[in-house]
Amino acid sequence: MGGRWLYRHAIFTGSVLKLHQDNRLDISVVHGDGTTTVAQKGGDNIGFNGHKKVKGDKAVAFCDRHCNVIAAFVSASGNRNESPLLREALPQLTHIARAVGMNLHGTVVSLDGVYDCRLNCKAIFNRGMIPNINPNLRTRKLPKRGRKPFFKKSIFDERFRIIERVFAWEDKFRRLLLRFERLSQVHYAFKSLAYTTPPTILLDLISGSIVGFHFGASCAVIPLVRWMPKIPPLDTKTLTICFFKLISRILFQFLAVSLGADASSDNNPQSVVSLAKNANHCRLKPTCK
Repeated sequence: MGGRWLYRHAIFTGSVLKLHQDNRLDISVVHGDGTTTVAQKGGDNIGFNGHKKVKGDKAVAFCDRHCNVIAAFVSASGNRNESPLLREALPQLTHIARAVGMNLHGTVVSLDGVYDCRLNCKAIFNRGMIPNINPNLRTRKLPKRGRKPFFKKSIFDERFRIIERVFAWEDKFRRLLLRFERLSQVHYAFKSLAYTTPPTILLDLISGSIVGFHFGASCAVIPLVRWMPKIPPLDTKTLTICFFKLISRILFQFLAVSLGADASSDNNPQSVVSLAKNANHCRLKPTCK
Protein backbone atom coordinates (compact mmCIF):
# COMPACT_ATOMS: atom_id res chain seq x y z
CA MET A 1 0.00 0.00 0.00
CA GLY A 2 2.82 2.40 0.82
CA GLY A 3 4.18 2.30 -2.72
CA ARG A 4 0.84 3.38 -4.16
CA TRP A 5 0.68 6.46 -1.96
CA LEU A 6 4.31 7.21 -2.86
CA TYR A 7 3.37 7.20 -6.55
CA ARG A 8 0.43 9.45 -5.75
CA HIS A 9 2.69 12.13 -4.26
CA ALA A 10 5.20 11.67 -7.08
CA ILE A 11 2.53 12.28 -9.72
CA PHE A 12 1.34 15.39 -7.89
CA THR A 13 4.91 16.70 -7.76
CA GLY A 14 5.25 15.98 -11.48
CA SER A 15 2.14 18.00 -12.29
CA VAL A 16 3.49 20.99 -10.35
CA LEU A 17 6.84 20.58 -12.10
CA LYS A 18 5.11 20.60 -15.50
CA LEU A 19 3.25 23.81 -14.65
CA HIS A 20 6.47 25.40 -13.39
CA GLN A 21 8.38 24.46 -16.54
CA ASP A 22 5.62 25.92 -18.72
CA ASN A 23 5.66 29.20 -16.73
CA ARG A 24 2.01 28.80 -15.76
CA LEU A 25 2.47 29.40 -12.04
CA ASP A 26 2.10 32.81 -10.42
CA ILE A 27 3.55 32.35 -6.94
CA SER A 28 3.80 36.03 -6.09
CA VAL A 29 0.74 35.36 -3.92
CA VAL A 30 -0.18 31.96 -2.48
CA HIS A 31 -3.69 31.48 -1.12
CA GLY A 32 -4.45 28.88 1.52
CA ASP A 33 -7.66 27.67 3.08
CA GLY A 34 -9.40 24.59 4.44
CA THR A 35 -12.40 22.63 3.24
CA THR A 36 -14.68 20.17 5.03
CA THR A 37 -16.02 16.97 3.45
CA VAL A 38 -19.13 15.27 4.81
CA ALA A 39 -18.72 11.53 5.47
CA GLN A 40 -21.80 9.52 4.52
CA LYS A 41 -20.82 6.04 5.73
CA GLY A 42 -18.43 6.69 8.60
CA GLY A 43 -14.86 5.45 8.67
CA ASP A 44 -11.54 6.58 10.07
CA ASN A 45 -10.24 10.14 10.52
CA ILE A 46 -13.75 11.55 11.03
CA GLY A 47 -15.01 14.04 13.61
CA PHE A 48 -17.95 16.35 14.20
CA ASN A 49 -17.49 19.89 12.96
CA GLY A 50 -19.34 22.10 15.42
CA HIS A 51 -19.17 25.15 13.13
CA LYS A 52 -20.83 23.53 10.10
CA LYS A 53 -22.79 20.93 12.10
CA VAL A 54 -21.59 18.01 9.97
CA LYS A 55 -19.51 14.89 10.58
CA GLY A 56 -16.53 14.41 8.30
CA ASP A 57 -12.94 15.42 7.73
CA LYS A 58 -11.14 18.55 6.57
CA ALA A 59 -8.13 19.41 4.46
CA VAL A 60 -5.88 22.47 4.08
CA ALA A 61 -4.43 23.26 0.64
CA PHE A 62 -2.46 26.02 -1.10
CA CYS A 63 -2.88 27.35 -4.64
CA ASP A 64 -1.35 30.08 -6.76
CA ARG A 65 -3.08 32.98 -8.48
CA HIS A 66 -4.11 30.77 -11.42
CA CYS A 67 -6.10 28.31 -9.27
CA ASN A 68 -3.40 25.62 -9.44
CA VAL A 69 -2.92 23.59 -6.27
CA ILE A 70 0.83 23.67 -5.62
CA ALA A 71 1.15 21.78 -2.33
CA ALA A 72 -0.08 18.43 -1.07
CA PHE A 73 -3.02 18.96 1.26
CA VAL A 74 -2.95 18.14 4.97
CA SER A 75 -5.98 16.23 6.26
CA ALA A 76 -7.47 15.89 9.74
CA SER A 77 -10.72 14.93 11.40
CA GLY A 78 -13.61 17.37 11.33
CA ASN A 79 -13.33 18.33 15.00
CA ARG A 80 -9.76 19.67 14.60
CA ASN A 81 -9.04 23.39 14.42
CA GLU A 82 -7.58 24.54 11.11
CA SER A 83 -5.04 26.90 12.69
CA PRO A 84 -2.55 24.21 13.83
CA LEU A 85 -2.98 22.42 10.49
CA LEU A 86 -1.32 25.35 8.73
CA ARG A 87 1.96 24.61 10.49
CA GLU A 88 1.74 21.06 9.15
CA ALA A 89 0.91 22.22 5.61
CA LEU A 90 3.75 24.76 5.29
CA PRO A 91 6.50 22.08 5.22
CA GLN A 92 4.60 20.40 2.37
CA LEU A 93 4.63 23.69 0.45
CA THR A 94 8.36 24.25 0.94
CA HIS A 95 9.12 20.62 0.08
CA ILE A 96 7.26 20.83 -3.25
CA ALA A 97 8.91 24.19 -4.02
CA ARG A 98 12.36 22.74 -3.32
CA ALA A 99 11.64 19.67 -5.45
CA VAL A 100 10.50 21.59 -8.55
CA GLY A 101 12.90 24.53 -8.17
CA MET A 102 10.45 27.29 -7.17
CA ASN A 103 11.69 30.25 -5.16
CA LEU A 104 9.16 31.23 -2.49
CA HIS A 105 11.29 33.99 -0.95
CA GLY A 106 9.12 37.12 -0.70
CA THR A 107 5.91 35.29 -1.60
CA VAL A 108 2.78 36.64 0.09
CA VAL A 109 0.73 33.96 1.87
CA SER A 110 -2.91 35.10 2.05
CA LEU A 111 -5.02 33.38 4.71
CA ASP A 112 -8.33 33.70 6.50
CA GLY A 113 -8.73 35.09 10.01
CA VAL A 114 -8.88 31.62 11.54
CA TYR A 115 -5.11 31.32 10.95
CA ASP A 116 -4.33 34.61 12.69
CA CYS A 117 -1.97 33.66 15.50
CA ARG A 118 1.64 34.35 16.45
CA LEU A 119 2.87 30.80 15.77
CA ASN A 120 1.51 30.78 12.22
CA CYS A 121 3.00 34.17 11.39
CA LYS A 122 6.36 33.06 12.80
CA ALA A 123 6.26 29.84 10.77
CA ILE A 124 5.61 31.83 7.58
CA PHE A 125 8.33 34.40 8.34
CA ASN A 126 10.90 31.68 9.07
CA ARG A 127 10.40 30.32 5.54
CA GLY A 128 11.08 33.71 3.93
CA MET A 129 7.44 34.45 3.07
CA ILE A 130 5.14 37.30 4.07
CA PRO A 131 1.83 36.55 5.83
CA ASN A 132 -1.27 38.42 4.67
CA ILE A 133 -3.82 37.29 7.26
CA ASN A 134 -7.17 38.90 7.91
CA PRO A 135 -6.97 40.21 11.51
CA ASN A 136 -9.05 38.28 14.03
CA LEU A 137 -10.37 40.72 16.67
CA ARG A 138 -11.17 37.96 19.20
CA THR A 139 -13.97 40.02 20.82
CA ARG A 140 -11.63 43.01 21.20
CA LYS A 141 -13.27 46.44 20.97
CA LEU A 142 -10.03 48.43 20.90
CA PRO A 143 -7.15 47.89 18.44
CA LYS A 144 -4.24 45.83 19.67
CA ARG A 145 -1.17 47.75 20.78
CA GLY A 146 2.07 47.59 18.85
CA ARG A 147 3.04 47.63 15.20
CA LYS A 148 0.24 46.72 12.84
CA PRO A 149 0.86 43.56 10.80
CA PHE A 150 1.09 43.57 7.03
CA PHE A 151 -2.36 43.19 5.49
CA LYS A 152 -3.68 44.20 2.06
CA LYS A 153 -7.40 43.78 1.62
CA SER A 154 -7.08 43.73 -2.17
CA ILE A 155 -4.90 40.60 -1.96
CA PHE A 156 -7.21 39.01 0.59
CA ASP A 157 -10.26 39.61 -1.63
CA GLU A 158 -8.66 37.49 -4.35
CA ARG A 159 -9.37 34.36 -2.30
CA PHE A 160 -13.03 34.39 -3.31
CA ARG A 161 -12.17 33.88 -6.99
CA ILE A 162 -9.08 31.69 -6.44
CA ILE A 163 -9.00 29.27 -3.51
CA GLU A 164 -12.76 29.28 -3.02
CA ARG A 165 -13.13 28.73 -6.76
CA VAL A 166 -10.88 25.67 -6.50
CA PHE A 167 -13.03 24.20 -3.73
CA ALA A 168 -16.21 25.02 -5.70
CA TRP A 169 -14.77 23.22 -8.74
CA GLU A 170 -13.95 20.25 -6.51
CA ASP A 171 -17.51 20.15 -5.15
CA LYS A 172 -18.84 19.79 -8.71
CA PHE A 173 -17.95 16.10 -8.46
CA ARG A 174 -20.18 14.11 -6.15
CA ARG A 175 -17.42 11.63 -5.34
CA LEU A 176 -15.42 14.50 -3.81
CA LEU A 177 -18.32 16.51 -2.41
CA LEU A 178 -19.37 13.60 -0.16
CA ARG A 179 -17.07 10.96 1.25
CA PHE A 180 -18.44 7.46 0.64
CA GLU A 181 -15.24 5.55 1.43
CA ARG A 182 -14.66 4.16 4.90
CA LEU A 183 -10.91 4.18 4.35
CA SER A 184 -9.64 7.77 4.39
CA GLN A 185 -6.65 6.94 2.17
CA VAL A 186 -8.96 5.97 -0.70
CA HIS A 187 -10.86 9.25 -0.43
CA TYR A 188 -7.62 11.24 -0.23
CA ALA A 189 -6.38 9.44 -3.33
CA PHE A 190 -9.40 10.74 -5.28
CA LYS A 191 -8.82 14.21 -3.86
CA SER A 192 -5.14 14.11 -4.83
CA LEU A 193 -6.13 13.07 -8.34
CA ALA A 194 -8.43 16.08 -8.60
CA TYR A 195 -5.70 18.41 -7.33
CA THR A 196 -3.17 16.80 -9.68
CA THR A 197 -5.25 17.72 -12.73
CA PRO A 198 -5.82 21.49 -12.40
CA PRO A 199 -7.94 23.32 -14.99
CA THR A 200 -4.90 24.38 -17.03
CA ILE A 201 -3.67 20.79 -17.54
CA LEU A 202 -7.22 19.52 -18.01
CA LEU A 203 -7.88 22.01 -20.81
CA ASP A 204 -4.61 20.99 -22.49
CA LEU A 205 -5.63 17.35 -22.37
CA ILE A 206 -9.05 18.19 -23.78
CA SER A 207 -7.57 20.26 -26.60
CA GLY A 208 -5.35 17.33 -27.59
CA SER A 209 -1.90 18.30 -26.33
CA ILE A 210 0.62 15.95 -24.74
CA VAL A 211 1.51 16.17 -21.06
CA GLY A 212 4.15 14.12 -19.25
CA PHE A 213 4.17 13.33 -15.54
CA HIS A 214 7.68 12.71 -14.17
CA PHE A 215 8.27 10.48 -11.17
CA GLY A 216 10.85 12.04 -8.88
CA ALA A 217 12.60 8.89 -7.60
CA SER A 218 12.40 6.49 -10.54
CA CYS A 219 12.56 9.22 -13.25
CA ALA A 220 9.93 7.28 -15.18
CA VAL A 221 7.93 9.30 -17.67
CA ILE A 222 4.23 8.59 -18.19
CA PRO A 223 3.15 10.32 -21.42
CA LEU A 224 -0.51 11.22 -21.68
CA VAL A 225 -1.03 10.96 -25.42
CA ARG A 226 -3.67 12.71 -27.46
CA TRP A 227 -6.92 11.08 -26.45
CA MET A 228 -9.64 13.56 -27.43
CA PRO A 229 -10.20 15.78 -30.47
CA LYS A 230 -10.66 19.50 -30.20
CA ILE A 231 -14.13 20.38 -28.98
CA PRO A 232 -16.21 23.57 -28.62
CA PRO A 233 -16.49 25.50 -25.32
CA LEU A 234 -17.10 23.18 -22.39
CA ASP A 235 -20.18 22.74 -20.28
CA THR A 236 -20.67 20.80 -17.05
CA LYS A 237 -21.61 17.57 -18.83
CA THR A 238 -18.54 17.68 -21.08
CA LEU A 239 -16.22 18.42 -18.18
CA THR A 240 -17.63 15.45 -16.25
CA ILE A 241 -17.06 13.11 -19.20
CA CYS A 242 -13.53 14.44 -19.69
CA PHE A 243 -12.75 13.99 -16.00
CA PHE A 244 -13.73 10.31 -16.07
CA LYS A 245 -11.81 9.73 -19.29
CA LEU A 246 -8.77 11.37 -17.73
CA ILE A 247 -9.03 9.03 -14.74
CA SER A 248 -9.22 6.01 -17.04
CA ARG A 249 -6.20 7.23 -19.01
CA ILE A 250 -4.08 7.64 -15.86
CA LEU A 251 -5.18 4.21 -14.62
CA PHE A 252 -4.06 2.69 -17.91
CA GLN A 253 -0.67 4.39 -17.57
CA PHE A 254 -0.31 2.91 -14.08
CA LEU A 255 -1.23 -0.46 -15.55
CA ALA A 256 1.54 -0.13 -18.12
CA VAL A 257 4.11 0.72 -15.44
CA SER A 258 2.94 -2.04 -13.09
CA LEU A 259 3.22 -4.65 -15.88
CA GLY A 260 6.94 -4.00 -15.95
CA ALA A 261 7.30 -2.12 -19.22
CA ASP A 262 10.94 -1.37 -19.96
CA ALA A 263 12.38 2.10 -20.50
CA SER A 264 12.09 1.89 -24.27
CA SER A 265 8.39 1.07 -24.11
CA ASP A 266 7.77 3.82 -21.54
CA ASN A 267 9.17 6.38 -23.94
CA ASN A 268 7.00 5.05 -26.77
CA PRO A 269 3.40 6.29 -26.48
CA GLN A 270 2.20 3.66 -28.96
CA SER A 271 3.13 0.83 -26.56
CA VAL A 272 1.09 2.46 -23.82
CA VAL A 273 -1.87 2.79 -26.18
CA SER A 274 -1.60 -0.90 -27.11
CA LEU A 275 -1.68 -1.89 -23.45
CA ALA A 276 -4.73 0.29 -22.99
CA LYS A 277 -6.46 -1.39 -25.92
CA ASN A 278 -5.74 -4.81 -24.43
CA ALA A 279 -7.44 -3.70 -21.21
CA ASN A 280 -10.35 -2.10 -23.04
CA HIS A 281 -12.87 -4.09 -21.03
CA CYS A 282 -11.78 -2.20 -17.91
CA ARG A 283 -12.41 1.23 -19.44
CA LEU A 284 -14.47 3.61 -17.38
CA LYS A 285 -17.61 4.74 -19.21
CA PRO A 286 -19.46 7.61 -17.52
CA THR A 287 -23.21 7.49 -17.68
CA CYS A 288 -23.97 11.15 -18.39
CA LYS A 289 -27.21 11.81 -20.20
